[in-house]
Parts: sequence; structure tokens; C-alpha cells
Amino acid sequence: QAYQEDDYWFVDLAGENVDGRLRLPTDLDENRLMVAEFDRLYWPESEEELGESHMDSRKLPPLDFYAADLRFGDVELGTVRFESFPTEYGMRIENFETQAPYFELNASGDWLALGSSDFDVTLTANDLGDALESFGFAGMVDDGQLIASLHATWPGAPQDFEMARLSGDLQLSIGKGQIIEVNPGAGRIFGLLSLQTLPRRLQLDFSDLFKSGLAFDSISGDFELNKGEAFTRDMVIKGPTADVYIQGQTNLATQDYNQVLTIVPKVSGALPLVGAIAGGGVGAAAVMVLQNVFSEQIDKMTRYHYAVTGPWSDPQVELIGANESQLPVGQPIPEALKEG
Repeated sequence: QAYQEDDYWFVDLAGENVDGRLRLPTDLDENRLMVAEFDRLYWPESEEELGESHMDSRKLPPLDFYAADLRFGDVELGTVRFESFPTEYGMRIENFETQAPYFELNASGDWLALGSSDFDVTLTANDLGDALESFGFAGMVDDGQLIASLHATWPGAPQDFEMARLSGDLQLSIGKGQIIEVNPGAGRIFGLLSLQTLPRRLQLDFSDLFKSGLAFDSISGDFELNKGEAFTRDMVIKGPTADVYIQGQTNLATQDYNQVLTIVPKVSGALPLVGAIAGGGVGAAAVMVLQNVFSEQIDKMTRYHYAVTGPWSDPQVELIGANESQLPVGQPIPEALKEG
């Protein structure tokens, strides 16, 4: 239902997927505020390729948007509100906030008249596993508190957002949890999919580390995004039995890897048990003293380096070295490690 009052149109919307009201100025050129308020808005994903928007974002009127229950396809965004207004460069979106059941998202940025979007986004979740499941990636992670910060640009309007088109940078921090099974999705982006292939492919036996999934104390890393390529120098998975270091890139457009993984088994954690078997309580006590003094040196005595290349569907994992050296800073080249 719609009716006009003064210089505004009022539109009431009611149906299975929508329940709300719009207030639209009759003259969009006067830069007066549009208001959209919804108790429910379930927006279906389009199966059509609509192409990039060529609308001049500077000519859009300011908008005050609120939805108590917003869903985009199968993703529940929960309560969403934001404000936008035109600038000399395009449209500014301020205070974009979502409070979904399993995550919170905050963003601000610009839809530029030149035909691109530039945004800062922060995503937090108390349980990464629940958050991933809400995005359709079930059975990947248990627990894991998430903080992710993204600055990104991409061609087109905000709704043209796609991981394979982004440029910018991403900072990732995840608290204690467990990787259950690395399925398609986020695991492919970060290179976690290659961890799944280690037990059956490598010359060394790490199957005990991954038998029931990979438990971790923390995951952190910085990623440089460049038109669909995600590159990291410092992704680290800290675990109770081993630490895993990941350097290199994954291409989100061509869906392939060029990475180096380094596994550092925590040998020192098993020493007190070995001492107790060899020398009883006295032996265990002596080894514990040595462990406390030299644990870091013991754990770093041997590092196993692996090259991970090829497509996401069938990554190739190759042992390229075992030494005590740190990985080189910068993009890893497997041949350089082989020579060293």
C-alpha cells in the first residue's frame, strides 16, 4: 500500500518475506532523507548475474535504514542499521552495524562515483564454529573466538562484494579451538585445506596430530589482498603438540595455492615422560629442569618445510627441507628452500 502526504510517499510492505515501511521524498533531487524500517526483511539471493551498477552514487538521497530481522539468502544478519549520505565523491555509509545470533559486524566506507567501493569492516564472534555454520560452512571448527579486521576495495557497488575481487588487507585472530574438518570455504582461503592432506601425503608421520582434527591454542595472521590473490607472510597456528607456520598465497579467482608450510613439533612436551620411563621420578625431575631452561631451543631444533601448490581440489604437498632455520621473509619460493 502506498499514499502521498506532503512531499513524501509512504509505502507499507507486508508479505511472507517482508514487513515494514518506506518513506520516500517525492523529489529525489532535493537531497531529503529516505527512511526504511522493517520488522522483517528476507532478501533472496539472485541466481542471475546482474553486472556492475553504473548508478551515480553522488545523486542518491541520504538514507536511514533499520531492520529488526534481516536475512540475505540463508545468512541471518539479525538486527541491522546504517546511515548513508551523498558526498562530492560518492555515497558515504556510516555506522553499518549487525547483531546476528552468532557474530557482530561493523563497517563504514564509501561507494565512490568512479565505480568502486572502499570499506573498513570488523567482524567478531564468540564461537567461530557457530559463525561459520551461519554462513553455510558447517563442521569446520569448534569454538574459537574471532576478531577479524578488513580494509578492502572492489569494483562496483557495495552489493558487488566478492572475495575474489578484493584488494586490501585482512588481520585475523582466533582464540582456542579445534579444526574439525577443512571443508570448502574459509579453509581454502587461508590454506587450512592443505593441512588435511598432511597425514596421508608426507614422508613424516604427523597423523597423531590430526587424528581427530587439529586442536589449536590460537590462529593469527595478516593477509594482503590483491584482485583475488590473498598473500600472507605470518600466518601461525599455535597448537598443544605442534605449531604450523604458513607463508605464501592462495588465488581466490583461479583457486590454487603457492604456499610454504612449516611444522614445528613440540618435542619438549614429551621429555618428562621419557625421563620418568628411563630414570623414575629423579629422571623426570632432571628432565623437567632441562625442559624449563631449554624448551624453546629443543622445540626449534627441527622444522619441517613443505611446498603446497596446485588447485584447491587437489593440492600437492611436498617435503622440501628439515632444518632449524626460520622461513625467509617475503614470498616463499620452494626452489630457494630446496637449494638451502
